[in-house]
Amino acid sequence: MLKMKSIKVNVILNFIKTLMGVIFPLITFPYVARILQANYLGKVTYAQSIVSYFALIAALGISTYAVREGAKIRENKYQLQQFANEVFTINIITTIGAYILLAILLLIVKDLSQYSKLILLLSSSILFTTIGVDWLNVIFEDYFVITIRSICIQVLNLVLLFIFVKNERDYYIYAFLTVFSQIIICIWNFFYCRKYIKVRVIIQCKFLKHIKPLLIFFSNNLAVTIYCYADSTMIGWLVSDYCVGIYSVAVKVYTILKTLLASVFAVCIPRLSFYYGNNDQTNFRTLLNSILSCLILVLLPAMTGLIVLAKPIIMFLGGSGYQDAILTLRILSVALVFAIVGGIFTNCANIPMGKEKINLRATIIAAILNVSLNFFMIPIMKQNGAAITTVLAEISVVVICLLSNQRLKTVFDWNIVFRNSVHAILESTFIIVLYFIMYPLVKSEFLLCVIIVVCSLISYIFLLIILKNPYIYILLRKAEEIIKNKQKRN
Repeated sequence: MLKMKSIKVNVILNFIKTLMGVIFPLITFPYVARILQANYLGKVTYAQSIVSYFALIAALGISTYAVREGAKIRENKYQLQQFANEVFTINIITTIGAYILLAILLLIVKDLSQYSKLILLLSSSILFTTIGVDWLNVIFEDYFVITIRSICIQVLNLVLLFIFVKNERDYYIYAFLTVFSQIIICIWNFFYCRKYIKVRVIIQCKFLKHIKPLLIFFSNNLAVTIYCYADSTMIGWLVSDYCVGIYSVAVKVYTILKTLLASVFAVCIPRLSFYYGNNDQTNFRTLLNSILSCLILVLLPAMTGLIVLAKPIIMFLGGSGYQDAILTLRILSVALVFAIVGGIFTNCANIPMGKEKINLRATIIAAILNVSLNFFMIPIMKQNGAAITTVLAEISVVVICLLSNQRLKTVFDWNIVFRNSVHAILESTFIIVLYFIMYPLVKSEFLLCVIIVVCSLISYIFLLIILKNPYIYILLRKAEEIIKNKQKRN
């Protein structure tokens, strides 16, 4: 019997890993944005958007499927070994297929010739992601190793970026460095995961057994990718590389915050799959409600903070050449709430419940809505039009999940969700008032950000204590335990 790892520890570890993934881009992106400028940054972003579609074909939804099914049988090494070999074999086949399709696209579409070298360079991540079998670490909830290795590689990547990216002509080097860390991690992980399972390609693979759920997950991921990455692709196609560069700065901030918040629930997916797969409904429901309640408390203040501080954030990251991204970021901040809530519904509830068909329906509708509206909105409003369609796509996912999966109405305690929403709205109101008070008084945009963030955090803690919110008491008790343990060691 495998020892259960602490969910709280895993959440903290994954949050630290994701936080480091936020801090490093915050250090590097302002430098890159100023060195490459919007045009060359737009070229790299556009090439990345093309590669993302073929990375999706290679992935075929395997990671999500492997985590869900592998978590159920992780205590049976023989079953897991056979399952892992079959999944890895399928992944190798889909990776080869993805490269063939990419080669055909580059030969047929002449307009992509100017991006071909960038696309081929960035596509190296496809092969190494397959070899990396990172889903094994997730199955066994080995977030300590994931966190440490990620931080080490990011430090190395940071050093290399400042050494080799010096002017606009170095955008190929920048493109390589965006995949370099992933390549190193995947090579290392392939050998590290042998402590669990020695994955290998097998001839007798039960392909048909896995193909139906894999195609559902793949179709779902394809739809998600379309409405997440189609914006950059269509802006580059319908408008210009400059607008792609402007949009990429706003999306960078939005994605950083979304990824940071999503890291809280991402680590819980294997445990939720384990609970539901073993019919432990009590723990499943308790964990699911804790995830939604904690994130609701963070989401609304985060959205509000992003709206009021959009200007200083964009000025810090990109400089005066990216002022057009301010409104884009404010629009995308609204999408943040629906993206995270939708992520909880789709990943934490629907997938463990085996309701991935609902996810597929929701994401297909969202993708169609996003792409269709882009044809009208982007020519008129450029990058801001793409941001609006992203908001509408995220809203549609939440609505469809609620309407399609009746269990969501009973598995969540909506009274608790409402109460936490009220607490979050009160803090959001304070942030807005604080901003209008401090904006005329503080001339430094960086200092304004620091003051608002620090004051908001302190005020929120006191507000939740006064309102007797149970989650702040859990946090305070945990902090007290850590302090006492440190004092004992000293």
